[in-house]
Amino acid sequence: MEKLDLKNQYEAIKAKFEQDLEYAQGIKEAIEKDENYCMSFSMALLSLILNIANGVWSTKSHIKNDFRDFTRQLIDEPGLNKTEIDTISRIIYFTVLQVASIYPLVGGISIDFIDVSNEDANTNLQIKSSKLSAHASAQEYMEMCFGDEQVFNKGMLHKAQEATKKLMKDFCDKIDCDANRILTKLEDLLQQDE
Repeated sequence: MEKLDLKNQYEAIKAKFEQDLEYAQGIKEAIEKDENYCMSFSMALLSLILNIANGVWSTKSHIKNDFRDFTRQLIDEPGLNKTEIDTISRIIYFTVLQVASIYPLVGGISIDFIDVSNEDANTNLQIKSSKLSAHASAQEYMEMCFGDEQVFNKGMLHKAQEATKKLMKDFCDKIDCDANRILTKLEDLLQQDE
């Protein structure tokens, strides 16, 4: 019975990693192919990190309201109606929170890594105000975005987009590496049981 449970666990974990990697690669491809999406995602992620790091967004309300409003303002494409703007900004809002918390770039935010293009999807978003913080990896990302720039300009925007593309590549590699490490350990346990 134990071996069957271990095998079932292995299959469930493997399926979850495959699903996570497919979703992460989908985000990565969208960022690489769509310059507007890349720019909006990059600016949302950078803003989230900077505002948390500097204590501007320090409560659940700041993340749920101010950050959400910020992502809406980023979507400025001619020809989009209010529903389309709300849908795109919702996807960017949740996707940025997922990447920032799972990579991890920020602390204090917990959210399921699921496809958020389904509006009925429950992401189980949890925000702990007392633990909102930026990790060292966030500092590295900000340094890649700003480079030697002291003020926001077009060069910085390009750097932010390139930093985001690299971040998503690293994110996919991390999921793949974690999957290999954990699945190898489970395979070893399965072989020991034989």
